Amino acid sequence: MAISKGDKDAVEMLLDGGMDVDTKLGFGWSPLMCAVNVANFELAKLLLNRGANASLSKDHWTVLMASITASAREDQIASCVDLLLSRKADPNVADRSKTTCLMLAAREGYTKVINLLVSHGAELDSQDGMGFTALYVAVQHSQQEAVLKLLQLGADKSIKSNAGKSPMDLASSLKKTQMRRILSSTSHVATLQASGSVEENLSKFFKTNTEPPSSNESVAKMDEVELLLHGLELGHLADIMVEHDITWGYLVTMEEEDLQKMGVTDPSDQQKLLRAVKQMHLDQVDLETISQLGVEDASSEDLQSFLISLRKECCHLTEVIRDVNVRFPRHRSQLVFTLDPKKEAQAICNQVIIQTKDLQKEVVCLRNLLGEVSEAADGCGPPPAAPRSSRRSLSSVALSALGAAAVVLLLCRTARAQAVFS
Repeated sequence: MAISKGDKDAVEMLLDGGMDVDTKLGFGWSPLMCAVNVANFELAKLLLNRGANASLSKDHWTVLMASITASAREDQIASCVDLLLSRKADPNVADRSKTTCLMLAAREGYTKVINLLVSHGAELDSQDGMGFTALYVAVQHSQQEAVLKLLQLGADKSIKSNAGKSPMDLASSLKKTQMRRILSSTSHVATLQASGSVEENLSKFFKTNTEPPSSNESVAKMDEVELLLHGLELGHLADIMVEHDITWGYLVTMEEEDLQKMGVTDPSDQQKLLRAVKQMHLDQVDLETISQLGVEDASSEDLQSFLISLRKECCHLTEVIRDVNVRFPRHRSQLVFTLDPKKEAQAICNQVIIQTKDLQKEVVCLRNLLGEVSEAADGCGPPPAAPRSSRRSLSSVALSALGAAAVVLLLCRTARAQAVFS
């Protein structure tokens, strides 16, 4: 009762009173199994510090399995799993049907837990009594993010079940079009980082189809729209986009009503997608039309419209990159391979910093020029002509900086598909 209520003081009192830390409770479970099954990190830590056995099992059901199958948020479960693994819990112990912890995590789609298990030695390609691997289980339960994660970690998609079916065969029989795309587009994900730049690796990951599909059905390559959807954690919308043949050029023109008609009915999905598209596009104004600042109303409006757009886009980028920073993995246990082995992403970030400084200088220059125009207007004198190069460079530097920032955002979003974001 104390564990179910999360009453840490009561648990401590019972332990201090002489209760065995591994005493048998309901179903023969230990207190630690009960604590992690409700994803109570603090209680689990207390019990482990008091000597609880992190490797204890009941009828081949381990403490780690009890944790992974808890009814809680993934981040809570991942914290308990990380704690147990740090106390030497074996991730490769299987139950009576030979189901492993990795298979349980794949079934639930817990990518953070999958990362933790593999980083602590979980075997990727173990098979249960029916010949199912963790990858097979993830396909069976339509867990696309788990499939991506397992493929990135090197799972073998050619292994067949006892019935002679591979994960691709299963996806075909269940008519999971998007799952087939993922499986066909990531034939050698585990080796992508061995050579080539980050940009090349990303391109290969999302667009290469090195193996033909196992049936006559044509499997299209993953394109920019699908890349965007996965980066936004909206991969479940990919089939709808494919069904309606939505291209990138068409997507950027769509409104909420268009998404609704197409079948994207969840308001949160609609807003997330529309915001992302808006963030990636800067309204471009032809500065050649601004011949005399402050003289013609249309020219003044064009300039003001451009600057308002620039301000909005800078705000959007700041918010999105801040969100990426918050989600970026902070602990080594959350990574199983290096995200940026050749420092290309760091180099791009350095370029973005330089370009944003250039953007700041140009905007300051424009502000000063506008100030001079205002002073001249107040004095009834002709406004000084702004240098043509300054006016043109504002547009080029702004777009260059925003474009580079978008590249970094793309890298970070794809890195999220390669690592755990908390």
